[in-house]
Amino acid sequence: MAALNRPARAFLVARPAAGGRETLARRLREEGVETTASPWHPEGLSVTRGAPQLTSAFRRGEFVLLDPAAALVARLAAPSRPGPLADVCAAPGGKAILLADRSPDRRLVALERHLRRAAELADRLRTAVPRAAVVRADATAPCLPAGRFAAVLVDAPCSGTGTLRRRPERRHRVTPRDVSRCAEQAFRLLEASAALVAPGGAIVYAVCSLEPEEGPEVVERFLARRPGFAPEDPTPWLGPDAAPAIGTGPWPHLDTWPRLEELDGFFAVRLRRTGGAPRG
Repeated sequence: MAALNRPARAFLVARPAAGGRETLARRLREEGVETTASPWHPEGLSVTRGAPQLTSAFRRGEFVLLDPAAALVARLAAPSRPGPLADVCAAPGGKAILLADRSPDRRLVALERHLRRAAELADRLRTAVPRAAVVRADATAPCLPAGRFAAVLVDAPCSGTGTLRRRPERRHRVTPRDVSRCAEQAFRLLEASAALVAPGGAIVYAVCSLEPEEGPEVVERFLARRPGFAPEDPTPWLGPDAAPAIGTGPWPHLDTWPRLEELDGFFAVRLRRTGGAPRG
């Protein structure tokens, strides 16, 4: 796909401390960084010139750098009922920060299994989201209370075939065996994390992969085993501007492709817990 061969532009999301993306864009312009408003995210800016990570606004933590599709995943995970939040594959922390920003009165628990990444995540969230708790744990066996969380985000490790613009070396490394292994791991993550969701709460499953084995096929397998969860239309969380990125079959979901301007390839679905406790 030709879109996978085009370099990805930097993208950032204004945080509440920035005072809105227009204010942030003006301050960045004063430091030599030119941006345009994103058509995908209400607080997003695409960088057309300059290095935003060298600005005083970056040092003050006024924005988060990540792909616009990843920013949409964080919006999709916003809670619709009271209770704490969990990001069970949280490093490097960009989505966790945006999720916390949308729910400033909620406690956020961020899991990461690898020691170095967990330490880096804790350093980042210590200033960005002081109310967050970082836990070093394997999300396939999360050491968190069951049935307590209003929203759980599972951004599962995957083959990354949706991010070849940023990581072109993967096109020569990813094999069918890698895709199968990632799909099985993702299913185990989704199943284990489902136990954390409170009645009426939601779990968002996401992968930056274009492979159906890692996306819809994982969710289909999960729903066959967990009838107490049902897909939700992502439109209320993503807004009408994201309509071109919403897939419809077999259920509504976020489906971004590099052919959509500026977006990495992501699959994400929001599943609401409608029934009793998930079966073990």
